[in-house]
Amino acid sequence: MKIIHTLRYAQTKRKYKKLLKDPISGQSNVFKKLIKSGRKTQFGKQNNFSSICTVRDFQSLVPIQTNETIAPYMRRVVLGEESVLWPGKPRYFACTSGTTGEIKYVPVTKESQANQLLGSMQLAHLYPLISQQKSLVHANCIALTGSCKTVSMNGFPIGRLSGLTRKLLPKRLFKGVVPVEETLDIPEHEEMMLQIAREAINAKDIRSMVGFPSWVVVMLQACQKVSGSECLHHIFPNLDTFYSSGTRYQPYLPAIEKMLGHKINVREFYCSSEAFFAVQDLKEDGMLLDTHNGVFFEFIPLSEFHTATPTCLSLQEVERDQAYVMLISTFSGLYRYCVGDIVRFVSINPYRIVVCGRTQHELNIMGEHIRSEHVELVMSQVAEKLNISVHEFTVAPSPICNDTKLFYHHWFIEIPDNEQVNLSILAEELDKALMSQCAFYQAFRSKGELSIPIVTRLRERSFCDYLTENKKQVDNQQKVPRVSNNREIANFLLGQMDSISQVTTLEEIYEAG
Repeated sequence: MKIIHTLRYAQTKRKYKKLLKDPISGQSNVFKKLIKSGRKTQFGKQNNFSSICTVRDFQSLVPIQTNETIAPYMRRVVLGEESVLWPGKPRYFACTSGTTGEIKYVPVTKESQANQLLGSMQLAHLYPLISQQKSLVHANCIALTGSCKTVSMNGFPIGRLSGLTRKLLPKRLFKGVVPVEETLDIPEHEEMMLQIAREAINAKDIRSMVGFPSWVVVMLQACQKVSGSECLHHIFPNLDTFYSSGTRYQPYLPAIEKMLGHKINVREFYCSSEAFFAVQDLKEDGMLLDTHNGVFFEFIPLSEFHTATPTCLSLQEVERDQAYVMLISTFSGLYRYCVGDIVRFVSINPYRIVVCGRTQHELNIMGEHIRSEHVELVMSQVAEKLNISVHEFTVAPSPICNDTKLFYHHWFIEIPDNEQVNLSILAEELDKALMSQCAFYQAFRSKGELSIPIVTRLRERSFCDYLTENKKQVDNQQKVPRVSNNREIANFLLGQMDSISQVTTLEEIYEAG
């Protein structure tokens, strides 16, 4: 086992040097393989891959792809047709609903499977290597992946990618991983979390955990319930590393550290059902883009995304602190595919990014253009300032017809039932922080066209109830949209409210202006 990890560390070290010193050559190699393989496919023949020699050729001949445009090709692949998007047939399909709520299927080929497996290996070894805590790889870990169960569709296995990846990785690497695969297949989510908690509490020397921060909060709540203890430090004294994905961890960190009873180190990674993209290597904000792992990247300036002919930039053309919509081309047969994420480069030497929103998710009543990045930063700042534990939150627009005749943002925040919070002060602090973060919002507030936000406090597990009610099956890979331009989630949450006293009153809104 030690020999295997020694080899993995050497491999990770070589790869890390490449990402730091020579990211562009990796993109060039990936691009050449994409075009060479794509020429053998029906998609490639329809889009003249035989005429593609340069990236500019690629961009001029191949239109940007979305779920809708790729769906006809996917149907043919599912029906068993060969070499539609990638030579041969895929090994299986990864299914996801993510934050969109819309189920989609992503083909996983032999070549694209390597991307996810190598990304997982890199995640497991890079931080221990850099931090000189190599014992982390050998220690027990809580991994909140999706279910490992698969179903068959026309002979193709279909399942959650994180669960499938766990199933495909060598079993010896999961010797100390909690929970066991069977636990992740428990259909009732609350019971599954309680069983994960039992296994975690019974395990010895848990030192790290992996998962979406919102579900880590739910898992730690389950540990509190099973153990009967509010503070979990005596149960997990050595749990000091959290590998976070899915959404920004900062708003959740105070709640996680309060339940654990101690500080933890956090490293983010960025992956989806389509591919593994980036991993945080340093303590500072930003994830190192993996340019040598089977994904070719393009970036559209956010300001041009909805134009007829947006500018598409290669990696070497991007600028620091600019927001871009990311396009990917992968060895699963996705070409110039829009994953729907908005990223911003915090460094271009080497290339490090943060995910700052979704193209489908923007709160925009008057033209304030509020994205996930804005509200996540604001929530983390205010939670720290007021010393409150945020378990989950979302922000919606005011109703079109409301008693105040004013427009406002409506924050729904899940806070532990035993914490005392002044909602009026919370609303004021969120308002001030958002004005400092977003010039558009500040302008509309100063002109009186937007009112101070309303804050609705939610009881614990309110968002779990929302997912349970609105998803066919809840698992650890689902997310609640951070912002939305409709009140679908808001109306459900209000319908579940037990008391009107948990909402800032209209009189308080009038007094605040």
